[in-house]
Amino acid sequence: MAAAWPLDIACIRKGGRIVLCGVTTGAKAETDLRAFYWNQLNAMGSTLGSAEDFRQMLRAVAVNKLKPVVDAVLPLEKAREAMERMETAGRFGKIALKISE
Repeated sequence: MAAAWPLDIACIRKGGRIVLCGVTTGAKAETDLRAFYWNQLNAMGSTLGSAEDFRQMLRAVAVNKLKPVVDAVLPLEKAREAMERMETAGRFGKIALKISE
C-alpha cells in the first residue's frame, strides 16, 4: 500500500474513494491531507467479504463473462522466475503458476 499510495491519490477523481485491502509494500504512507479535503476524497479499509459476497462476485463474473488479465502462466518449477517477474515494471496482470498433474 505504501508504495502505491501517492499514485492512488494522484489518480483518483474528485469525490472518489480508495479502498485499501492490503499493505504488502508497507503499513505507513505519507499523505498530503490537502488533497483529501480539496478533492473530497474517501478512503476505507477492507478485508474479505462474506460468503454471500463471494457467491455474488462469482455470479457477476459468470453472467458478464469477465476474464482476468493474465500476464504470464509459468510452471511451478519456475516460481522464482514468476516472483522476479512480479517485481518488474513491464508486467501487466496476474502471474499464475501451473501445477502439472
